[in-house]
Amino acid sequence: MQQKILIGVGVVVLVAALGGLYWFSTRESPVKYGDNTELFNTTAGAGDNTQQAAAEIELPDVVARVNGQDIKKEDLLGYEAQIAAGQGFEVTALNAEGRAQLQAQALDALISNALIKQAAANSGITATDEEVNAQLEVVKGQFEDLAKYQEALTNQGMTEDDFRLLVASDLGIQGYLEQTLGLKAVDATEDEINAVYAQEAAANSSTAPLAELHDQIKTFVIQQKQQQQIIAHIQELRSKGNVEVLVQ
Repeated sequence: MQQKILIGVGVVVLVAALGGLYWFSTRESPVKYGDNTELFNTTAGAGDNTQQAAAEIELPDVVARVNGQDIKKEDLLGYEAQIAAGQGFEVTALNAEGRAQLQAQALDALISNALIKQAAANSGITATDEEVNAQLEVVKGQFEDLAKYQEALTNQGMTEDDFRLLVASDLGIQGYLEQTLGLKAVDATEDEINAVYAQEAAANSSTAPLAELHDQIKTFVIQQKQQQQIIAHIQELRSKGNVEVLVQ
């Protein structure tokens, strides 16, 4: 239940614990490679070129096209690296099966991001300067001082103006999702809360009493329901749009 707070699960925004910068993702990664050792080349040795083959997948310059918007090879490779870093493994440590799963996950994420960003932009919903400034202050508060904040921006090859645009885009998407899907109205019933608690308690005999976990579980249930709404919305956008996948 230690889930990242969702601004939208079609586009999840998280402040990286070390970098303090926003990263976009479609959702919590469904494949935890660290728990699937068969996806790694743990026995690769001389003459075993599985790891090399996995690392040298041939890709076209444009890997997908979403309503006329190109998703490029470098976007996909960069996003694969982001997922890998977030889950604590090296892309080159994956065997061919694992790399194919990672590639599919990353490409699906990029397509979903493109669809939801396009929909948000077309809606005309934007963030105010006050909202952007407030979110920037939240991010700056993650750092010891402004020097560390500036250092993080520099390390990512960004200026504060670049980052401001990223934050504004994210907040616009958040506003679009909230208005379109009514996310703020989503609630959790006591039956739903009790069901999650019962599952947790069955899996862990040292689970704290429900009274202590009630609010945390309620938040978790609400986030899960919001996630389902957003994923369904992205699927609807994809069914109505023109999505071409150009990799096999």
